[in-house]
Amino acid sequence: MAIDIDTARKVAKLARIRVAEGDLPAL
Repeated sequence: MAIDIDTARKVAKLARIRVAEGDLPAL
């Protein structure tokens, strides 16, 4: 599964923000 680094960073940043806001459980 090849994901470009920019996309991975965006997803990771969004996931961190959502976890910080309590919208998603920490994985």
